[in-house]
Amino acid sequence: MKEIEAKIKIDDLFYSKFKKLNLKLNKRVKVLDIYFKMKNDEVLRLRKENDIVFIAYKTPREKHKSLIIREEYEIKIESFKTMKNILEKLGYKINSKAEKIREYYKFNNLIITIDEYPFIGKFIEIEGDEDKVLKFCKQNNLSKKQFIQKNCTELFLDHIKKNNLKFEKDPKLHFTFKDEKIDSNKIA
Repeated sequence: MKEIEAKIKIDDLFYSKFKKLNLKLNKRVKVLDIYFKMKNDEVLRLRKENDIVFIAYKTPREKHKSLIIREEYEIKIESFKTMKNILEKLGYKINSKAEKIREYYKFNNLIITIDEYPFIGKFIEIEGDEDKVLKFCKQNNLSKKQFIQKNCTELFLDHIKKNNLKFEKDPKLHFTFKDEKIDSNKIA
């Protein structure tokens, strides 16, 4: 399935205005994503949303001026731990992990999510048909100049560099709410 989305960093003021749109909140979940090492911008992700588990494969990002476009294949599975063990036994190595709190909304055949990440803040993602994504953004004063084509881990690594944060181990394994609360100079 083709995934077409706009991703934009938002502040608390935008979030307050967004909440006043009275869109129906479908669900709010805590998400843990484990990403495995892949090549050429491919993604192999194991996701736990509360107690529901998914595995997804995404093709490399297509070239686009502002949106993120790629093929995505995702299925629901029974056990996070079992699938993680299977992938590791097959030789896949964990590349990074990320936590977030995600709110799901639906509007005119769009899937809209608000993601709150440790360290880097809140982002809105608008996913669906390209014309509808761009129309929603325009109607809500979200300009293409604000669109971000980096993934959350890339944004986290930018944040680390910009703020000169130090981690004793690979920082991509510390993109969690627990680690955000710890003095980064003491993270092991």
